[in-house]
Amino acid sequence: MTEARTPLEQLRYCSLCPNICRAAWPLERGPYPEGEAPSAVAYLALQVAEQRIEAAPDILASVSRLDVAEACRAACPHGVDTPAAVRSLVLVRGA
Repeated sequence: MTEARTPLEQLRYCSLCPNICRAAWPLERGPYPEGEAPSAVAYLALQVAEQRIEAAPDILASVSRLDVAEACRAACPHGVDTPAAVRSLVLVRGA
């Protein structure tokens, strides 16, 4: 269960996932935005959290796009809460 995982561990887990949750994206919202997939956002947030890349305004703007991650959260078969992990590690801290 992921409840015991730290936000950093959750980002690592999600960033390597093949996006099984993508089926949760509502078709009426249009095509699935690959660049905003939970794993893409998690990977970028992980790089910022681990100080591998600078938390530049454009990076933070990209990481802030959590609509897809929010839509997919309930469908994650691993119970990872990517939006909460991104918020706690990157957005709230202002990286």
